[in-house]
Amino acid sequence: MEFGSSAIVSLLKAFYDIFTGRKRIRASLWCDQDDYISIINDSDKAISIDRWELVWQVQTSVHPQEFKYENLDRYTDDLSRFVKIPGKDRFTITFSGEDKFDWNPPYRKGQKLFIELYMEGSKKPLRIWLFDTFTYNSKR
Repeated sequence: MEFGSSAIVSLLKAFYDIFTGRKRIRASLWCDQDDYISIINDSDKAISIDRWELVWQVQTSVHPQEFKYENLDRYTDDLSRFVKIPGKDRFTITFSGEDKFDWNPPYRKGQKLFIELYMEGSKKPLRIWLFDTFTYNSKR
């Protein structure tokens, strides 16, 4: 019976390590005189982001539902996009002055703004939803 109980404890520890070792990342957008995007690392371990991009989600087909992502190329020349965020910490990107742009342009009606995070060692980006554009009421 001792082998059975130690195996159960080992399995529980393995599941605990897998669950607590996951990368838990979220992002938030805050608009004021300057605009801010905060990338929050909720896990205990540090994460490394090779680069980030802002993209608009455009629906290309209704049935089946398909999307394409249009990159905002105005920030592609920035070479300082590598970010290392310690555990339980945040990194804030500030958009002010010439970097400030319209978060809700009329031609983007009904589209969603995402930030794509290219994590170290991963080929596929992690897309985090930031903002839904609202529909303009032209009768006002």
